[in-house]
Amino acid sequence: MVAGEWYRYRFGPELARLTTDTQRACRQITALYDDDRAGAYALFTELLGSVGEGADFRPPLYLDYGSRLHVGANTFINADFLTLGGGEITIGANVLIGPSARLYTPVTRSTSVSGEPATSACNRSSSRTTCGWAATWWSAPA
Repeated sequence: MVAGEWYRYRFGPELARLTTDTQRACRQITALYDDDRAGAYALFTELLGSVGEGADFRPPLYLDYGSRLHVGANTFINADFLTLGGGEITIGANVLIGPSARLYTPVTRSTSVSGEPATSACNRSSSRTTCGWAATWWSAPA
């Protein structure tokens, strides 16, 4: 894998290692959350590509590649959140993600939610965006 180049999902041993490491970190976050919320949050912010100020979550989280997920400021991710695939996902600021949301990126290079252009099929209105059958975002007032 060459830095900066797009990669094909699951090709190469380094991708299998990244997935295993990310899934292990997700389990650690879940295990820590009740007794050491600050520690769980620190691991969450280390795992993701970027996390905006005031972002929050509830475990469990299930991610393939944590570094490919970017979460905006004041965004809330509810329990049982899943991302699959190697595509980059950007969730904007002031977004509320409901429980059991799933984001899949098997064929898209980049998916952006909440005000940014998206390369996946999404239905949008001024206050609500839905992508797929199990993912719903409500944009909170800024």
